[in-house]
Amino acid sequence: MTQRVRVRRDRPSAITWAFAIAVAMLFVYLATLAVPARVREDEPASARVTREIVLEPREAAFVSLGAYSDALNARVAAADFSLRGAAAYVYARSGSWHVLGAAYADLASARLQAEALSAREGLSASAFSLHAGGVTLRVTAPERTVNAIANADSALRTHLNQLGATADRLDRSEISASQARTLASVARSELAAAQKALKDAQENALCRALSEQLTDMIDELDAIRTADSAALSGRMRLCRVQGEIGLIAILNSLTAVSSD
Repeated sequence: MTQRVRVRRDRPSAITWAFAIAVAMLFVYLATLAVPARVREDEPASARVTREIVLEPREAAFVSLGAYSDALNARVAAADFSLRGAAAYVYARSGSWHVLGAAYADLASARLQAEALSAREGLSASAFSLHAGGVTLRVTAPERTVNAIANADSALRTHLNQLGATADRLDRSEISASQARTLASVARSELAAAQKALKDAQENALCRALSEQLTDMIDELDAIRTADSAALSGRMRLCRVQGEIGLIAILNSLTAVSSD
């Protein structure tokens, strides 16, 4: 990896707790007959629908470029790795601070990359996966709210998958920097449309959590559009890593609350 990307501040624990609180509010909301705290005066009761929304399981595997005993050392290492095209995302796991280089759809792919990096660059790279089970929500709300949740979930998953593929194709010179920026702009536009729909349904706690996740991705995609060519693939990897962690955190919070 030869591209450059900024170091992302470590936030996973805060994200997880914030989502857990937000989603707990959602289930209290659903438990009370799934009636929103406020119905707009201009919205007739007939506009409300009851629908099941299925959020599919999600698994992502990550290449750890090194595990450190404290966050400061991890950030210092991340600053170096960011110059070499890694996502450089600092993530706390099992008492250590990991500098994540990239995300993959399955553990086998991540392990293959970790082994290749260790052999080629003399790193102590490793791989691990995070997983969240699927959740089925029965929601009674205005139809626009139900559709906004389903569409946001679909958009997130689609573009997370595409970001990794685009970064790899760029590194293999299968596409140009200009083409990569175009793909990033398309993703940004579609995610922004999904976020706008969620903003119109902020009485729903899950909408707020998804909207925050979309905001993070949109911010990264804005940076991608203006970054120099050397930084593009690394920034795409960063966007995917943080997006995968955020989506899994949302699903795990939903699962934890629904099982109580």
